[in-house]
Amino acid sequence: MAILTGGYDGGMDIWSRAKEAGCHLAPHGCQELQCHYVAAADPDGGRLEIYPPRLDPERDKIFPLPFLLDENGMASIPDLPGIGLTPDREALEDHAVYTSHP
Repeated sequence: MAILTGGYDGGMDIWSRAKEAGCHLAPHGCQELQCHYVAAADPDGGRLEIYPPRLDPERDKIFPLPFLLDENGMASIPDLPGIGLTPDREALEDHAVYTSHP
């Protein structure tokens, strides 16, 4: 949601409107980026779709520490600086897109 709505502010706006209407949201895709505003928007326990490694093995190369679910299906949000995860920059090189010349 954050990626498609102009960032976290847009995502929080959608989340707020959904809660006002009595709806639940479960953003999916890029869970490493979505999880923080899910936690901020719904501290009582929001929903987040998490892709298992077998669906997207590239994701686990880029983010080598995947989310782990507990026995209740809950994920803990990383508490490190930034997005809470450190991407493997070597793994990202295969996906680099250069938009200008140095």
